[in-house]
Amino acid sequence: MLLLIILMAGPAIEGDANLLALMQDAQRAYENRYPRGELTAEVEVGFVGSKNPSQVVDGRLTWDGKKSLFRGNRWSNPKTAEFPEGHPQTAVFAMIRDEKTISSHGLKAKIVRIASTSKVGPPPYDPVPPDEGWFGQKEATRPWIELLGPHPSMPQDGVKRYVVKRLDDDRIELTREDHDGSRLRWVASQRDDGQIVEHECDSATTVDRAHSRYRWARDAKGRLYLAESEYDWTHISPPNAFDKEERTVHWYKKYKTTAFNPDLRPDPSLFNNASFKSLPGVRVEDEVAGKTYRTGDLPAKTIESGLDGLVEGVRSKGFARPPKD
Repeated sequence: MLLLIILMAGPAIEGDANLLALMQDAQRAYENRYPRGELTAEVEVGFVGSKNPSQVVDGRLTWDGKKSLFRGNRWSNPKTAEFPEGHPQTAVFAMIRDEKTISSHGLKAKIVRIASTSKVGPPPYDPVPPDEGWFGQKEATRPWIELLGPHPSMPQDGVKRYVVKRLDDDRIELTREDHDGSRLRWVASQRDDGQIVEHECDSATTVDRAHSRYRWARDAKGRLYLAESEYDWTHISPPNAFDKEERTVHWYKKYKTTAFNPDLRPDPSLFNNASFKSLPGVRVEDEVAGKTYRTGDLPAKTIESGLDGLVEGVRSKGFARPPKD
């Protein structure tokens, strides 16, 4: 096996260069692999050791490029057998996203909110299209391809070295070591088209540790999709002026795809938030347009003509209308 140590303008890369190329090529091969389609998924988040999850989300996601529609349910502190005092009710909602706006409709609350995507992102635990969540974006906040070795979008000043090696006939491991002692680790599976099956992050500066595991599956046509993932995050807060004791927070997130259909070609009308605005009897809070109103209210001209009629009726009784400004 070729042992390669490359000294670049940045960190050293130690190991088999071909293995690193395989990991990088696998990520590039799946860029925009599923530009449209539909899936159903379940997400659960909470604190390790708690009697119930903090939040559970499930529903159906339909997407086409940068546009998506999610219809589902959200439970906060849900009621369970071990936690009967939890909340038994769910929030039923629909959410449309595009490059400019994010529009949500709370079906039970009958509220529609429209905001700019530049100011408000999607809820952090809702399912997202594959290109936004299956390849590092959720856990690492950026695609894996930008982290697997030196990349133009990532400064390398703090990186000490990358080490790549084969673990067995299937798995390839890449480790990034930083000058401050932090460490990142990825494991890719060639059986899963070179996709990431495990990721670790051990920060020396923030006392954070994270560990992610990914299980991939294939549909009836042999197409790879993310079937399940588990993410564990631990944060240790050292004693300080406000808290004399060390505190540890251990948090988890579980994701599961329950159905996957990348062959669906959605009707463009699905992603038009006008469908929300035309719903009867809802309160619309449109932050983009700077308007708040309730559907079913009379238009301004109708209101004005009605007032004019009322004024004429009052005048006929002997009262005069005040002059307009």
